[in-house]
Amino acid sequence: PWSRLVHVQLPLMRAPLAAAWAVAFAVGIALFLPTQLIGAGRITTLATEAVTLASAGQRSVAAATALLLALLPCAVFVLAARGRIATSSAAR
Repeated sequence: PWSRLVHVQLPLMRAPLAAAWAVAFAVGIALFLPTQLIGAGRITTLATEAVTLASAGQRSVAAATALLLALLPCAVFVLAARGRIATSSAAR
């Protein structure tokens, strides 16, 4: 059973697991801001800094922070897609 899991099932599940991990990361980033706001902002994070900068009127710095905040989930999706491409080409 372990050999079948390692040699057959895990390679087939690599792409779906990578996609699930990327979606979980994106949702975690999206829900992190409300969690920090409920926690009264005691912990400084990229999301809370973006909100602080946006409310302070520093538009250029706020835009750069928001862009960085958006690029983090995008980077994870790119990594997940690369895993999917590598898996599909290995199956051929």
